[in-house]
Amino acid sequence: MNSNNKKMLLALLIFASFPTIVNADVDGDSSNDTNYSEVKPSNNSSYDNNSNSEPTTDAVSMNEIIKESTYSANNNDVVYYNDKNLDDVITEAGLSYDKERVKARKDALTQGKDLPEFPNDYDKQIKEKYNRENEQAKKKAQEEYERQKREEEKRKQESKMDVTKPLVNSNYYPKVPIYEKVVDMSVHQTPNAIDYDKLASSIDGAILRSSIRNKDLVNRKDTAVERHYYELNKRGVPLGFYHYSRAITEEEAIAEANFVLDIVKNKKVSLPIYIDIEDHDRQLKSTKNQISKVADAFCKAIRRNGYVAGIYSYPWFAEEYLTKEVRDNNEFWIAEWKKDQKYPNYKKSHYDSWQYSSTGGVDGYKYDIDKNVLYRDYPLIMTGKSHRGYDKVAAEIISGKWGNGLERKKRLEYAGYNYNLIQEYVNKLLKSNTI
Repeated sequence: MNSNNKKMLLALLIFASFPTIVNADVDGDSSNDTNYSEVKPSNNSSYDNNSNSEPTTDAVSMNEIIKESTYSANNNDVVYYNDKNLDDVITEAGLSYDKERVKARKDALTQGKDLPEFPNDYDKQIKEKYNRENEQAKKKAQEEYERQKREEEKRKQESKMDVTKPLVNSNYYPKVPIYEKVVDMSVHQTPNAIDYDKLASSIDGAILRSSIRNKDLVNRKDTAVERHYYELNKRGVPLGFYHYSRAITEEEAIAEANFVLDIVKNKKVSLPIYIDIEDHDRQLKSTKNQISKVADAFCKAIRRNGYVAGIYSYPWFAEEYLTKEVRDNNEFWIAEWKKDQKYPNYKKSHYDSWQYSSTGGVDGYKYDIDKNVLYRDYPLIMTGKSHRGYDKVAAEIISGKWGNGLERKKRLEYAGYNYNLIQEYVNKLLKSNTI
């Protein structure tokens, strides 16, 4: 084989690494003058395609080699390289190719090495796409797994959540204020200084001092309780009572409870009856265990007569003289004067009511008066009738005030509401589009 034939064969071998180029008229102009030659099968070829014999290389003409290549490609219109640099041919034809890949194949051919293997570009793209989609699917599956894990943990926490208590070391409380404008009153709020019409329209309820054990240890009725009760009750204000205690024994506590029961007899009571535990004369000198028994005995005596009973105190005294058990087992009214925040800082036990201020007046009374928030609907719990109305609660639920899911259910039930009944009101409001 002469040098020209070898050169031609080498070019054909290199060219075989590219897709077969058909039709020399690359740019669509059949008249374009190029260095390509169109090869046609020759009828007088000395090579018999059907023969089993193999011709020698020297006996085969270049046209026959081209012809054989054409047949193997099953295409009669094959462009072949004549005597020009293959890179130039492809560039002039306006084709793009991977020059580094071609060079690697050329080098392998000239050095007698195995041809390097290159992945098909399309297969590579498919594989890359598959890998991307697979990674995305794995990531999505992991995210879904993590989401379900978080939801399961949330459900576990909600199932354990005691909505009667604040979460320790947290600013989150599972309570919703029910009555936010409740005052407590005694003889210190002189009846003659009160416009009861204005006062009644500006508050959600009032807790009246029924009585006090004086320093001489005699229980005395508050001199303004009857007037306060009469004026506010006739105006439909929910009312409760409290007794200022100095008891240090269970017997004294029961006597105080009975004294209060005589005062509230035949009165409409729709808020709890509390024992006020904060005395610095006798109780301060007693013990935590003993004062806890005092508070518990008073509450039990009140409950035996069909009322809701509770304990009032402030954080330091409560911690020092009331066990957590007695605070948790009774309605607890905590005094902590900080209305610049939504909830008190007190987190040592549960609480159901919060006295947040002792200064400033209200509409109908311009002097200092204690102000409170109640977190339970006591009128509903004690009398079966809410002072707020279910429509208002339903509207709050729709606005998101009560939370969602199990959290909302527990909040509502703690406050005293029938969850299913409230849900009916919610559905009714949603259908009527009145929100």
